[in-house]
Amino acid sequence: MPPPPPPPLPGKKRRIGVMTSGGDAPGMNGVVRAVVRMSIAKGCEPYGIYEGYEGLVQGGDLIKMMKWEDVRGYLSEGGTLIGTARCKAFMERAGRLQAAKNMVSAGIDALVICGGDGSLTGADTFRREWPGLLQELVEKKELTSHQIDPFRHLNIVGLVGSIDNDMSSTDATIGCYSSLGRICEAVDYIDATAFSHQRAFVIEVMGRHCGWLALMAGVSTGADFVFIPEKPPSESWEDEMCGIISRHRKMGKRKTIVIVAEGAHDLSLNKVTPTKVKDLLSNRLKLDTRITTLGHVQRGGNACAYDRMLSTLQGVEAVEAVLDATPETPTPVICIIENKIVRKPLIKAVEDTRAVAKAIEARDFDRAMKLRDAEFAEYHSAYMTTTATDQPEMRLPKEKQLRIAIIHVGAPAGGMNSATRAAVAYCLTRGHTPIALHNGFPGLCRHHDDQPVGSVREMNWLDVEGWVSKGGSEIGTNRALPSEDMPKTAFCFEKYNIDALFIVGGFEAFTAVSELRKARPEYPAFRIPIALLPATISNNVPGTEYSVGSDTCLNALVGYCDAIKQSASASRRRVFVVETQGGKSGYIATMAGLSIGALAVYTPEEGINIKMLARDIEHLRVSFAKDQGQSRAGKLILRNEHASTTYTTEVIANMIREEARGRFESRFAIPGHVQQGGTPSPMDRVRAVRLAVKCIAFLEGFAGKSTDEIMEDPMSMSVIGIKGASVVFGGMEKVEKEETDWKDRRPKDESWLQLKNIVDTLSGRPKPDDCCETCGKAKVPNTTAASLHLLRLSSNTLYDMSSKSGPQIKRKSVPLIGQSAESFQLGPLSPSLSDSLTNGTSIPAPEPPTPPPKSTAMRPSTPSQQPDKATLSTATYDRYFPSATSPSMPGTFPDDDDPPLQDPPPSQTSSKLQRMGYEASASASPSPYAPSPHLSASSRSPRRPSSVFRLLPFKRSFNERASLSADSFSSGRPQTPGADSIIGSLTDSGADRSLKKKKSGSFWGRRKSSLNYVTGAEDTSTGNGTNAASMRQRTVSGHGRALGPSDDGDEEFPPRLKKKKSLTFWRRTSSLGLDRIGSEYGQQQQQQQPERADAGSNGVNGDHEDTIMSEPDPITPRPRSPPPQLPEVGHVVQEKGGLMGEEDWFGNIR
Repeated sequence: MPPPPPPPLPGKKRRIGVMTSGGDAPGMNGVVRAVVRMSIAKGCEPYGIYEGYEGLVQGGDLIKMMKWEDVRGYLSEGGTLIGTARCKAFMERAGRLQAAKNMVSAGIDALVICGGDGSLTGADTFRREWPGLLQELVEKKELTSHQIDPFRHLNIVGLVGSIDNDMSSTDATIGCYSSLGRICEAVDYIDATAFSHQRAFVIEVMGRHCGWLALMAGVSTGADFVFIPEKPPSESWEDEMCGIISRHRKMGKRKTIVIVAEGAHDLSLNKVTPTKVKDLLSNRLKLDTRITTLGHVQRGGNACAYDRMLSTLQGVEAVEAVLDATPETPTPVICIIENKIVRKPLIKAVEDTRAVAKAIEARDFDRAMKLRDAEFAEYHSAYMTTTATDQPEMRLPKEKQLRIAIIHVGAPAGGMNSATRAAVAYCLTRGHTPIALHNGFPGLCRHHDDQPVGSVREMNWLDVEGWVSKGGSEIGTNRALPSEDMPKTAFCFEKYNIDALFIVGGFEAFTAVSELRKARPEYPAFRIPIALLPATISNNVPGTEYSVGSDTCLNALVGYCDAIKQSASASRRRVFVVETQGGKSGYIATMAGLSIGALAVYTPEEGINIKMLARDIEHLRVSFAKDQGQSRAGKLILRNEHASTTYTTEVIANMIREEARGRFESRFAIPGHVQQGGTPSPMDRVRAVRLAVKCIAFLEGFAGKSTDEIMEDPMSMSVIGIKGASVVFGGMEKVEKEETDWKDRRPKDESWLQLKNIVDTLSGRPKPDDCCETCGKAKVPNTTAASLHLLRLSSNTLYDMSSKSGPQIKRKSVPLIGQSAESFQLGPLSPSLSDSLTNGTSIPAPEPPTPPPKSTAMRPSTPSQQPDKATLSTATYDRYFPSATSPSMPGTFPDDDDPPLQDPPPSQTSSKLQRMGYEASASASPSPYAPSPHLSASSRSPRRPSSVFRLLPFKRSFNERASLSADSFSSGRPQTPGADSIIGSLTDSGADRSLKKKKSGSFWGRRKSSLNYVTGAEDTSTGNGTNAASMRQRTVSGHGRALGPSDDGDEEFPPRLKKKKSLTFWRRTSSLGLDRIGSEYGQQQQQQQPERADAGSNGVNGDHEDTIMSEPDPITPRPRSPPPQLPEVGHVVQEKGGLMGEEDWFGNIR
């Protein structure tokens, strides 16, 4: 019988397994990283299942729990780092039975699978069979009913990882755009040699059952002909292809590109091979033809920016889907429609995908096209319209043909030329006249009538044929607006008889359209339909969530950052601050941060302040401290160019370098206009083509309308955009008024802002509420509920302020050294105490207990009554709180193995704390390390029993002399310190022994500081002289060393105090029991110095007043309060040695 599986996690938390299956695809590593880190952030436990379903069947070391650091650097790696394999065993029930056993043994109750349709189909089958598989395991006695009870339901979430983009119900699969990028890059290279030698190239791409890659490559590269399985050419495809290529050659085209999907066929399902196409071009057209098969080059390489973003967002959504799932929830697959991440039923998506193959086999190609997503059909139509302009059947009547002007406004962006090429080709196909307005509005006004060639030029197909892969703007662009010379602009529109205007550009183009709209009443020339296609790297145009050119910028920036990060990782101790463009929109910085795993992103929307920098610098310190020379340790911070006018990129880098104090390095890098240039990405190319065709079709819809009708139509001036899952046109007037932030030149509602939280979560960046506003460190619990969640009143007790039902009590058992503590929920506080914690008021005091008989001893003074050292080092005390009807503060009761606690009457102790009760004080300036000012000395509560203790927080830096009061030793706890100092003395006035702070550090426990215990006949600080012969000094220093006897072996100081080395105070590993320390030490002094034993109590100082402990009466035990009724043990919370953040607590003092 295998060992029992671990118990399920409480609540909705899950143990989530993540695996990659089927063919590898760029971006799969992004899924693994997102699932692992999001699972940890949600309190779940992630498991990596290596080698796909093969690892699930074999189990053992192929199923491993993954940590945060295990997925560092995954985003920039290609393929899948956890492996994938085709597993025949899982196809059989016996294999699935073994997989179920391995999952139960590991305690995994949820599975996230990234793969193709075959892998996802197997996953859904696995879930359907899950109850039967568990029952079979019980019947075979491989597992027991008790073991399988927590795992009756299996949650599975699918993500589609496929370069073919062959899954229906989603616009893109993880890896498809990276693969398309490889194809476009190869065709661009081939294009140059084909142009040089006037050759023809036949290029075979992947796609056995799906022609997405071939179609998109044709759109992106301007291929002459494309073969795809879903829409084969006509029966006379040989004549059709040769006719198109011949016409292109006659028009002056020097090169020919034909793209063939590996699953291509004709209408009769006869396979169309590259060899067959080559022979046709060589024999019939006499072209020098070559064949290039790209093969697995399409799978390799790093993921592009879009696939990194897509895999990350879908991985995060997969974890959310797991946590939202119920036993009745159907298995979901995470999809993307246009720009929106959605969940769809997995079975429906798989069925639609397989229906495509069945429709192709039945030669129902129209149905096959419909079963693909709508975007696929639109791209095919756009390609067929723009690849051949001489299609008489598509030409409009003469009266509906328009003179359409095309102008670029604003900064250059990748995809502008692709949009222009598509617009010109569509115009020519439909019979319109395309007119290019070169160099924007200034070019129109100043150079429209230049000779021999002015800035207003009619365009033909050959002019734009080679623009599809070119960056920048071939017709020129600038930021000038028509308002610079509105009359001249109107004059040019009338002179050249412009019927419609197609503007491509960014926010300046948006502003230009707004100016033209407002000038319509005065200038009739502007009463024409105008369409704006957003094209800017900043993606800041209102009315759309996506702008052409932003993806090209992201790819350039991600490539730049990958190289920078490699340099940072090589040095192990370096952070780069990289400045990004984007105007006053943080889109580029945020999406790049999501794609490269940036540690922090600074955007104009959020701004930068000193507190934010303090948190991030502290986070860097912690991160580098944990790295310990690990690989992939380079870190990047992205800053938008307009995030702050004060905290520039260089300033931030210098601040980090200064605060690092040599522990790590900091550099800054500014890629600048590299982000604007370069070859447009495949996504920008294909989307520019699709949106441009839609814009021209939109404009031609106004053909035949009068100028007045056009002016009255609010949609006659529109901006095209992608919003959520749709492509829409928005009327300019409405978009200007409702969606535009004119001051900051960006939309009012930026859809990507929510992604900023995902960037911070996956990078581990601490939240502002969890850090100190001053220094950026993790907060130490305070006594104010407004800023903190936990309030510790003793080492055993927690107040949980995060509960929705009000403050809750938690009991914490004090651990032995090296062991963890456990916390259990005890229920609500009493109303008075709950109100005090919630409102920040003074904690109410209980009624004073009935005093025991006079002269009761504080502690047994005879050696036989003292606990031994073992008891001192392991004793723990339970704190409990009264019922909800009781107004009193917590009391205590000792364990059975501890001696009873007694309190002296107030009249018989000189302790200030015994006379005045519980007392707290705070400095004038609040600090997260200081007590709340609500518990200050001015609002001091009445006397409290000596058994009620407050855990004392200590501020790290103070300059006053620090010591503990001797009567604090006898009363059971030290005097409560203020926020900035610990005032007091180990002796009262005239004392001769004191606990002093060494001057070598600003706090006890610094690396070279020590704790000195000085004894002598007289106290040097009183000026009474010093007997050097009788002066003896004990010094204890070092990490974790007990306060014990000196080297010469004289009297032994009880080993109860532990000293921590790291800038804090004492490390609580068990009860400190300072009163017992004093008691034991007093007994030792009585044995060694009988003449001084009569002078005082069993405290450290023998010079106490005689009224303290003269002639002790018999001990009267205090009545025990009944222990609380603890509920069943709930979630166990582990804390490391009682430390909270980096500050320790001087806690559990009795």
